[in-house]
Amino acid sequence: MNKKSLLAASLILLFCLSAIALERQPASDYHTRREKLAAKLNGGVALLFAPPESGDEIYGYRPDNNFYYLTGWPEPGAAILIAGAQEAKDYTPARPYTEILFLPSRNYSQEKWMGPKLGPENPDAAKLTGFDRVASLDEMRNEIVKLFPSHWIKVYTDVPGPGEKSSSIQPLAWLENANAFPNGTSYEDVRPLVDSLRVIKDDGEIALIRKATNASIAAHFAAIRAIRPGVNEREIASLLEYEWGKRGCERVSYAPIVGSGINSTILHYSEDDNTIQNGDILVMDAAGEYSMSNHIYNATSLTPSTIPPPTTSTPIAKIYTASRWANTLSTVSGTTSDSMSTTSASIRLLSAPAWSSPSSLEFTFPKKSSVCASRICSTWTKMAS
Repeated sequence: MNKKSLLAASLILLFCLSAIALERQPASDYHTRREKLAAKLNGGVALLFAPPESGDEIYGYRPDNNFYYLTGWPEPGAAILIAGAQEAKDYTPARPYTEILFLPSRNYSQEKWMGPKLGPENPDAAKLTGFDRVASLDEMRNEIVKLFPSHWIKVYTDVPGPGEKSSSIQPLAWLENANAFPNGTSYEDVRPLVDSLRVIKDDGEIALIRKATNASIAAHFAAIRAIRPGVNEREIASLLEYEWGKRGCERVSYAPIVGSGINSTILHYSEDDNTIQNGDILVMDAAGEYSMSNHIYNATSLTPSTIPPPTTSTPIAKIYTASRWANTLSTVSGTTSDSMSTTSASIRLLSAPAWSSPSSLEFTFPKKSSVCASRICSTWTKMAS
C-alpha cells in the first residue's frame, strides 16, 4: 500500500471513529478507575474481555457496562489486563503498575461489512484510547506469560453465575489451552470490585447521567402532549424514542412500557399495540441511554387520555394532579430501582395535606432523591403548559 492510500485509509478511519464514537469522559477518568481497581486486586490481575461483534444484531453492537466503565472504548473484541504494583516477595519478582489494552488486528474484508476499526498497529492507538500501552490481541498469551509469576495467581474476570452469559468464557478457555496461566491459577469475579467503584459517581459520569435524564424528561413531556383518544400506544413509544434520540441518546435504557387502560396495570407490559380510549390512564415507563449512562432505571409518567381542568375535584383530576408530581419525582431525580415508584408516589400525594398550589406543597422526599423545590415548580409549569 503506497503512502497516499495509507493516508486516505487513516483519514477515513479517524472520521468514522469520530462519527460513531460515544461521548467519552477524559481519558484520565478511565485511567483513574483502572488504578483504583488495581489497588483492590490484592496482588491479583484483572483480565476482562469486550463482547465480539455480530453482524445480525437488531440494535447494533453495545459494549459491556464494566468494560466500558474501565476503558471508555466502544469497539468489539478488545481485552484489558490490569495489574497493581507489587514488591518482590518469595519467588514473585517485583512488578510495576501495568495496564494493557489488547486490540484485534484489522480485518479489511470484515470491515467492508462492519466498518473500519482501530488496530494495534496504529501509531496513535495509545493516544486515542488513553492506555499506557496498546498491543495486538494475538500477543496476549505471551504478555501474560511474561507478567504472571511462575506459580499461583488470582485472576479477576467476569465469572458468570448460573444461567448468565460471559464474554470471558471462550477467551479464557483458549488461554488455558495455550498454557498461558501458571499452576495454581484461580478465578475470582471482578464485578463486585467494579461495582464498589461505581457506587460513587465522578463529575463526568454525573454530567452524562444528567444528559440521559434531561433527554428522557423531554421525551416524556413530548409524549404527554401527544396523548389523546384514538392514538396507538406504539405511536407514543415511537415518539419517546425519537425525542430522546434526537437529543443524543443512542438507544433505549430498557424496553419501553406504554400501557393504556387495563394495560396500565401490567407491570412489564410490552405489546404497546392498544388504541388509547377516552378516559384511559396511560402509564409510560421508559428512558433513553446516553453514552452508556444507563442509570435511569425508572422514568415513569402516569397520564389520563383526557386532561381535566386543574380546578376540577373529580377523582380523575386528583389522580392527574398526583401523577404530575409523581412524574416529577421519578424523572427529575433520576430514580433508581431502590427509590420510590410512581404508583406509590401517586398514592402518597393523593393523601398529602395542603396541596392546593405548587408553592404550598410540602413533601418528605427520600434523601437519595435530593429533589430541588424550584426544579419541581419549574417542571410543574412545563407539564401544565
